[in-house]
Amino acid sequence: AALRSGLIVTPVNRYLTADEAAYIVADCGARAVVTSYAMRELARDLADRIPACPLRLMLDGTIDGWEPYEAALASQPALAPAQQWRGATMLYSSGTTGRPKGVVRAIDKRRVSDGPDPGRASTMTRFRFDADTVCLTMAPIYHAAALGNVINPQFCGGTAIFAERFDPEEALRLIERFRVTHSQWVPTMFVRMLKLPEDVRSKYDLSSHQVAIHAAAPCPVDVKRDMIGWWGPILFEYYAGTEGTGSTFIDSEDWLKHPGSVGRAAVGALRICDEDGNL
Repeated sequence: AALRSGLIVTPVNRYLTADEAAYIVADCGARAVVTSYAMRELARDLADRIPACPLRLMLDGTIDGWEPYEAALASQPALAPAQQWRGATMLYSSGTTGRPKGVVRAIDKRRVSDGPDPGRASTMTRFRFDADTVCLTMAPIYHAAALGNVINPQFCGGTAIFAERFDPEEALRLIERFRVTHSQWVPTMFVRMLKLPEDVRSKYDLSSHQVAIHAAAPCPVDVKRDMIGWWGPILFEYYAGTEGTGSTFIDSEDWLKHPGSVGRAAVGALRICDEDGNL
């Protein structure tokens, strides 16, 4: 809803402390925070730390200092607004050696009906998202990769499926149950799925699965080769950063010719240098 209202969305890592979460809420200038009853302990400690944020909504129940999300929703018209303006995300990156830094991106003030922005359009084409897409994401959606794989299918009318946590057999069960066409992974998930007994791996119907996207960490060559052997040439890898300054892309066919590669430049200009900055 926010992204169809011209607003900026900032996801917050659910594992942060109240002080860490409050810093992000204040730093990004949030005017509304949405959480859930499941996060009530963090929300309880957060409320007094975000005085500049007037709207605090909680889903599936409420506590002092928070208003019920369902009541706020019920007070709004049932029909979609005639004009829907493109919003944007503002994610926070790093924080390892200091405070996290917000990655600010310009909002494209055109309407949603005008189609996706160029960056999202190229992603949709590359990964074949469309209205029939059913995309499974088992990574946390405060991460740029997982968030994108929730937002992009929805933008073109597809369906997003996501779970509270990753479980290797549950992943296969969800692909079968929801006839998943697309999915998003990190290499550790591949490792854990490959460790499943053969009778478990083979008992699920994965025939709907067309595109398996992975990124976020280097994938060992043997792991990726084994995954392609199991799932077929449906693995698509990219290399990028939250800042959006550039990315690479490679499909299974090219990877089998160049094992270990993350592909050619797909967005932006990439400069590969040694430790001294030389090409």
